[in-house]
Amino acid sequence: MIISQFQKFLFKKKNIENNKNGTLVNWDARLIGKEFIIEKFFVNELNEIKKLKYNIDSIESEIKETFESIDEEEKDLPIFKENGFDNKELSKQVAILKKDKYALDNLELADKLIHVYNLNNELKNLKDLLKINEFELLNASLEKIRFTR
Repeated sequence: MIISQFQKFLFKKKNIENNKNGTLVNWDARLIGKEFIIEKFFVNELNEIKKLKYNIDSIESEIKETFESIDEEEKDLPIFKENGFDNKELSKQVAILKKDKYALDNLELADKLIHVYNLNNELKNLKDLLKINEFELLNASLEKIRFTR
């Protein structure tokens, strides 16, 4: 059944003119788009990637909201950049705060910094996982294309 559906979308042509740039493409086999393969046969993987991207966006917006909630007077510390946090300085400060939570006078700021540090770690892990999933999806789709030719 999958094969018959698949064959409906296959075309045998020679010397197909590419409409986009006017070049001549010689195809001796079937013509299949990578996007078609991904959308039809890798729906679960594609949905997982969409979820990861959504989670990454929500964490980035939460970090931005946390930055905006901090008073301007407190943004003179070296852990702050123009529009965000300096992650190296933030990790140093959080290491100090984990040993002594009262290292900063403002406990609310200390809690926010620890929260942002944890969000940054989660964000890094999600981005790494996204890269892996995208790479695996690309390889699986290319393998599917090779298998069908």
